[in-house]
Amino acid sequence: MGDADWLREVGLDWGWEDNYPDFREHPTKRQRWAARPASQVNEDPECVATAAELVAIKQEILRLQNQEKALKEMLLEKLERGQWVSILSEESESIHIVERCKPSPRKQLNTQKALRFVRKRLGRDAAGLMAEECAMNLSSRDAIYVRLGLEAEECPKAE
Repeated sequence: MGDADWLREVGLDWGWEDNYPDFREHPTKRQRWAARPASQVNEDPECVATAAELVAIKQEILRLQNQEKALKEMLLEKLERGQWVSILSEESESIHIVERCKPSPRKQLNTQKALRFVRKRLGRDAAGLMAEECAMNLSSRDAIYVRLGLEAEECPKAE
């Protein structure tokens, strides 16, 4: 007989379902939620509707993340090593890796986003070195291109 069985017999169980295995195995999140008392359940229709809306939004976000991952993989299959470019959308500035093109002078890359991208790929030291170099060399009309080949370099001056 295990410790959990003995505790159940003397009435000192932990409030989990009766099949709680023993102290070395922790219950899953699903088991913990299933073991909660019914008095803790909030049945207010407004709360239930809000929770349903939240679940729908979370599922949509997950679907979009999966779609983004699939598109990135498709894009990386088509690109050869060393092909690169950054494009800006009309709504917000972001980095997309596609075939090479030059940004217009009116739409410049967000340098901070490029640095975050490099920090994620190469680490904090590489992003720091790139930031120092950019601070010395780049004017407000310059952008940073991020290469697929794990390198970053400054953009030529926009004319």
